[in-house]
Amino acid sequence: MSNANRVYARLKCPRCHSDSEVEIEVELGHGGLLKEYRVGDEVEWDPWHDEERGGRPKDGTTLKEGYVECEVCHKDFFVKVFVKNDRIEKVEVDETRAGYIP
Repeated sequence: MSNANRVYARLKCPRCHSDSEVEIEVELGHGGLLKEYRVGDEVEWDPWHDEERGGRPKDGTTLKEGYVECEVCHKDFFVKVFVKNDRIEKVEVDETRAGYIP
């Protein structure tokens, strides 16, 4: 099991085009806490590590890659998770990156 945190967001699957709430695995914030976030939530950073290991980025602003498996078609895709001033600002499908599942 991954120790990545989860972000929940409503997105349209780029593979089957279903519109649903998806669970996004993303290395964001304090990974050991196994937190669940939604757009608008404040990220809990790891106070003991640098940005690469879950610490707070400069100004609390970062862009992270997330991974999703669609519950409708069971295909995968990647997303971009935007954090600004310590809050999850938005989530977008990453159209430039193909999933692993054919």
